[in-house]
Amino acid sequence: MTNHIRHNTRFQSRVNARHTWTAPDGTTKNQIDYILVDKRYRNGVRICKARQDADCGSDHNPVIACFQVKLQKNGHNTKTQTTTKWNTELLKDVNVRYQFEL
Repeated sequence: MTNHIRHNTRFQSRVNARHTWTAPDGTTKNQIDYILVDKRYRNGVRICKARQDADCGSDHNPVIACFQVKLQKNGHNTKTQTTTKWNTELLKDVNVRYQFEL
């Protein structure tokens, strides 16, 4: 068996660094925790691995992933939208300010 075997993951990793769960007997180790990624963001995943060095008080090892995703602007065209500008100079007039407060 080689050190880099691809098993139920997109990334190659060492066999001893791939398990996410250790049985109470300490010898049985399995990869049972995963990170699910939508198909359209799949190419944005840079690395995904289980951290055996994390001390989280569980028999599961945390699984981490690094993403690099470029987001597009939404479809709204900001040049065609008009924004309402408030004339705050009118509030300096006492009568206008009183009417606004009412």
